[in-house]
Amino acid sequence: MKKTVTTGVSVIICLMLNSGVVLSQTSLKEHYDFLSTQKQSPKEYLLSLYENYDLILLCERYHAEMTQYDFILDLIGSPEFYNQAGTIYFEIGGTHITPMADTFFAMKNLSEDEAEIEAIKILREADSRPMWTKYTFVRLLKGMYFINSKLPNDKKLRIVFCDYPLDWSKIQVQEEYPREFPRDSIMASTIITSFDEITRTSLRKKALAILNAGHCYTNQTWIKGTNIKPDWIAAGMILKKHYGNKLGNVLINSVYPSVYGEHEVLIQRGRWDAAFRMTGNKPVGFNFHNTPFGLDEFDAGDELTNLTYQDVFTGMIWYMPIEQHVLQYNNPKFVTPDFMPEMIRRWKLSGRDLDEETINEWYNKEEINGYTNINEMNIIIDQLIQEYNTSQF
Repeated sequence: MKKTVTTGVSVIICLMLNSGVVLSQTSLKEHYDFLSTQKQSPKEYLLSLYENYDLILLCERYHAEMTQYDFILDLIGSPEFYNQAGTIYFEIGGTHITPMADTFFAMKNLSEDEAEIEAIKILREADSRPMWTKYTFVRLLKGMYFINSKLPNDKKLRIVFCDYPLDWSKIQVQEEYPREFPRDSIMASTIITSFDEITRTSLRKKALAILNAGHCYTNQTWIKGTNIKPDWIAAGMILKKHYGNKLGNVLINSVYPSVYGEHEVLIQRGRWDAAFRMTGNKPVGFNFHNTPFGLDEFDAGDELTNLTYQDVFTGMIWYMPIEQHVLQYNNPKFVTPDFMPEMIRRWKLSGRDLDEETINEWYNKEEINGYTNINEMNIIIDQLIQEYNTSQF
């Protein structure tokens, strides 16, 4: 599972040519000049959206990226958030584990270690695969526990998990293990059922949903030759149809995987990252409409075309440059000796026989990495800045 860094000029060329779309004519100077006028912090920007929207989709980076959860916990732990929003919808985790989180949050006076152990117990039951490996899941639950421990009952936060409810205790033979299920429609219907009830009965009528970016699309145009089924509709599309202009979605700065997933690719071939680096990577948030960023052609993935960023997202936040992003997988406490037989059983049910040594390697060996080809991406960004500086003379 450990990633290795790919090097070489060929990778740089591949990164620069990968997207295959024709970029819009907005220049690096236009992006930099626009950013120089922006004053709102990411938190201020996202909170301001609740003046016009009831439900905000925050479009997560890679699931394993840790620093975005520093932002998320700072956001939801602020009075400006929890005074108006009490529910966080989360992509990862079957709907059946929401009561487990409710029980966890009701526990009193847990230490850091005790809270981590309880969060890991929930993580073990979250996924339709034998077990989820991204430590961000634990980070979010632990953070929410300690936020709630300081809040009165009428201000406490609740997490609602939105994914397919696979209860491993009810799977006894391979034939009972589901291979496919409509994740996006399950996510959307879970959010709609819950949030419609909130808007009818709760004093806090706003909410936040944390979904990986592809599930946040509110506009899709399919092209031939993709490996995505043309009948797949993103959860964001379903939610947009239901909530209309009361739904907003926000992209957080990130990278996206290349066609075959062997390395990461910069949005707009590095031009966005270069513009932000020229500002000193000042954290900001802004709407996309009629901005140089919003008018750029959408390229954060190979599934969509003929769209601009403002067609797909309400706006974006810039929080931490890519060289400071941290991907964290696994933990020595994920598979303890008493849980090992259950992990062996789950893998057998899903079609593979794994021994204890392999399971320990896959789940208990902590991995903390940056992006595989961060050095190559930094070269591209710096080259763009150098070309810009040269052009100014």
